[in-house]
Amino acid sequence: MVKVIEVCRIGRTAQDIPGTVVSTDNQQVAFISDEDLSKLIKPEAGENIVYSITAIGTDAGKGFIVDFSGEALDGDMDNAPGGNYIKELTVIG
Repeated sequence: MVKVIEVCRIGRTAQDIPGTVVSTDNQQVAFISDEDLSKLIKPEAGENIVYSITAIGTDAGKGFIVDFSGEALDGDMDNAPGGNYIKELTVIG
């Protein structure tokens, strides 16, 4: 299976989050975690949990995301095909 989306928890309890990426229309994706929801989003008092979501835009042996014409998406927005798109999400504790 080609891994084009990576999700990890960063910070004090850094770890890769195991799960599956699914798409029913090849335009939108959903990440379904193998972890229990309460373990993922229950921060300790005063702790923020930061997740990093990476859409792979450059082929480094893992595959990468392409548009309908087969060209690599411009994930890092430098006006050239390729580059990873990275977004961080924070759960406030």
